[in-house]
Amino acid sequence: MVLTAFFLGARVSQDRLTTMDALVSQILQNTTTQKNIREIVRQVGAWVYDELYLYVWFICIYNVLLLLLVGMTLYMLMRAHRRALLFDPTL
Repeated sequence: MVLTAFFLGARVSQDRLTTMDALVSQILQNTTTQKNIREIVRQVGAWVYDELYLYVWFICIYNVLLLLLVGMTLYMLMRAHRRALLFDPTL
């Protein structure tokens, strides 16, 4: 009832919030609940890792290829500049 009033935007009195806080604190102190929460978080973490693993590899490969492309472009630019200096030293 308290959560329904909270989500509907109704004002909840301070004593009800204190009671709800104590209830949540009491629930989280239970070792079975802590184990269940750890298991859920572990499964969600594994799922997120499995989903993002491929994208991380794509980003790494893209960065390596981009670095090679920039390096080759700079090398070609320096070579062209050196050849231009040989033909016209006033550059």
